[in-house]
Amino acid sequence: MSQINELPCAGIAIKLKRFIDEIPQDVIELADSLEFPIIQIPETLTLGAVAHQLLSFIWDNQIEELFYAMHIHKEFTNMMIKGYSLNSLIENLGSLLKCPVLLLDPIGDVTSFSHHFRTGNMKIVMKNVQEQIKRDIETYLEKNQLTIDIQNTDISIKMFRVKTMRPYPYFLLILHPEKLSYPSSQLAIEQASTVISFTLLKNEAIRENSRLLENNFLLPLLMERFLTNKKLFIGENSMA
Repeated sequence: MSQINELPCAGIAIKLKRFIDEIPQDVIELADSLEFPIIQIPETLTLGAVAHQLLSFIWDNQIEELFYAMHIHKEFTNMMIKGYSLNSLIENLGSLLKCPVLLLDPIGDVTSFSHHFRTGNMKIVMKNVQEQIKRDIETYLEKNQLTIDIQNTDISIKMFRVKTMRPYPYFLLILHPEKLSYPSSQLAIEQASTVISFTLLKNEAIRENSRLLENNFLLPLLMERFLTNKKLFIGENSMA
């Protein structure tokens, strides 16, 4: 039982009367101490029927999570097409997940955050999270989750890397991921992070185009000014 408990196993189901008539009391006590569930399969059910029902339940859940992820992707794609700002996307993600959402740039500075961080205590949380990641940002490039102790309270954080044209990614942080309501899943968050990535790429492209337009506008003016000054300088020297 102890060895089974160390495995990624949620519990064990046993059908009595075939090999054993009852579960030994010491096994029950050990399972209770480990908080490891033992389920007794009724004699009227076959193992095949139980396995089929369990697999059907798992498949139904996975299908629902997949459809939800597709729904999230569609919703966020529509928001991006309609020109929603990055702040709006993060706010909507926080509202959908019912969890605080924080976006940090590649050097660890806060880029955007959901409404959860507008209260006093959560502002402290945001500051502490930012400071911890900035202190050792190279380490967090490889991590998917972390736990931060803030005011003697452990806060779990799920991390998603959001890639852009920059060499290093942004960090999409979901606080208290264990509180995510069904059917929210990692796949759904990944779909949203993909759209956030496209939005960041779009914003970077807009900024780059703006710089090019400014350069293209200013360069002829500077050249004209330079040539005018040069002509004046040559003219003055000729008169001298």
